[in-house]
Amino acid sequence: MDPSSLIKPEEAQQVVGILQSAGTAKLLTALGLLLVLLVATHFIVKLFRRFLNRSKLINKSLHTLLINMVRYGLILLSLMVAANSVGVPITTFVALFSILGVAISLALQGVLANIAGCMILVSGRQFEVGDFIQTSSGSGTVQDIGLLYTELTAPDGTRIYLPNSSLYTSPVTNVTSSGKRRIAQVYTAAYRHSPDEVKSALMEAVSKLTTLLPDFPPNVVVDSYARTYVNYKVFLWTTSGDYWPTLQKLNELVYQSFADHGIEWADPVSVVTTD
Repeated sequence: MDPSSLIKPEEAQQVVGILQSAGTAKLLTALGLLLVLLVATHFIVKLFRRFLNRSKLINKSLHTLLINMVRYGLILLSLMVAANSVGVPITTFVALFSILGVAISLALQGVLANIAGCMILVSGRQFEVGDFIQTSSGSGTVQDIGLLYTELTAPDGTRIYLPNSSLYTSPVTNVTSSGKRRIAQVYTAAYRHSPDEVKSALMEAVSKLTTLLPDFPPNVVVDSYARTYVNYKVFLWTTSGDYWPTLQKLNELVYQSFADHGIEWADPVSVVTTD
């Protein structure tokens, strides 16, 4: 499609003639009207943002998309009203926006793919703001699903920005969508301790945790055997919000329990590796 065919030369000349004949006073009035409309747009968007934050019916993942749609829609409407005040017909804007739409779609295909990805993500609800997700490009808590990028906060506090087009075309693991998470932590002990002895010390540490889900009993198993030590794995269930505090507390309690029961940790120096 030839963009120049969307608007006729006589229409363009008509617009130029209207602007030339409008006079300075009328143009200044139109600019003043545009300024007032843009200020009104700012306050309307601000009120709309407050409405979304208070609403419990609209998903938080949709907030950014809806706010941007309202903002840019009002800006375009303001331009049309200001231009119409000096006599520029609305049909000219329709043709102009058609031209811009074709040009932008050709030049910004990647951007449009990300915008489409945003719509797919928020409508499909594979994850929402506050969920912890795992992707091939990084893992973290979803902070915002923007028009172009989805923002994550990794456990170490770093920010990860992932293009929306890659998220809806690649595997994504939503760890927290069910509201609960499983801890599967490995601890090592020397061979001289019996499995019953080590498992008893681990369960004693587990029993002191107060953030476990009552419907999912904890479990301790022998996971694997290395050359100089045995790996034991502890399985626990807790809420998504309590995952990291529970894991950190478990490590502290296991250290203390092993010390109380004389359980010897694996000595990394004694491990012999071969090619």
